Amino acid sequence: MLGGFVNGMITSLKNNKRERTTAFDKEKKRFNPTYGDFVDHKKMSPREFQRFRKRLEMGRQKSERHNRILVGIMAFLFIGLLIALALL
Repeated sequence: MLGGFVNGMITSLKNNKRERTTAFDKEKKRFNPTYGDFVDHKKMSPREFQRFRKRLEMGRQKSERHNRILVGIMAFLFIGLLIALALL
């Protein structure tokens, strides 16, 4: 009589208890222990690190400027569309 939805609830509770793999678990699996742990042997000098940070900052600024221009153009077009519709 009530077996259908009770079984559904039991199944739901079982599924909620199961162990899930997260994105972090998948990241760990990428490095196969057969080949050993991942070790980054390359070291940056402080000067190279400063240049690297500067390059990253310049890329971020360029991307930000690009996004601002895009938003400005879209806002301009939207306002123009509203004005055009208001004049009709």
